[in-house]
Amino acid sequence: RSTGAISCWGLGDSSNSRAAPPTSGSFSAVAAGGLNSCALSSAGAISCWGSDSFNQSSPPSGTFTTIALGALHGCALSSAGAISCWGFNGNSRTAPPSGSFTAIALGGSHGCALNSAGAITCWGQNTYSQVSNAPSSGTYTAISAGTNHTCALSSAGAVTCWGQNNHDQTTVTAGTYTAVTAGQNHTCGLKTDGTIACWGNSAGNRLMAPSP
Repeated sequence: RSTGAISCWGLGDSSNSRAAPPTSGSFSAVAAGGLNSCALSSAGAISCWGSDSFNQSSPPSGTFTTIALGALHGCALSSAGAISCWGFNGNSRTAPPSGSFTAIALGGSHGCALNSAGAITCWGQNTYSQVSNAPSSGTYTAISAGTNHTCALSSAGAVTCWGQNNHDQTTVTAGTYTAVTAGQNHTCGLKTDGTIACWGNSAGNRLMAPSP
């Protein structure tokens, strides 16, 4: 909320309290994972709630600027640009690269980050080449991860996607974009003309983006 308070809705049973956020404090960002959520306080501390079966709701202490959650893990950028991760470590998803980064995105069991030069580094599960097929060249300004795929926006407005493509979720619709977001099995981008393009799994009308 504009006051820094958090409101949650949806499935939230007594076993995990995933819809029961902190009732006090002022927060500047919030992220939702598979079974938990985390928020960044105005002082840069992380608070999490929901399932903690794999310590995904037990974040590190410190001062952070960005948070992201996967299915069973979370990662955050420190004020110095270092990545810290916590939670389930299958496929080394909580073992991020060292260095200084400006943005992070987490999929179900993998992660990707942008460094200050706009280069992409990924880690974690690589079953669908969601790590090994990350672009090795180019300059990118934004990144978003779906369950098993990731998409990035270049400085020229081109969208590049890689990883699982069983629903064509990495087969980008041609155009120039200003933003991109990846879902479970589909992706949508905001074009420079203000229209929205979506590609991937069309079940549930998820590709029927609104017209301006």
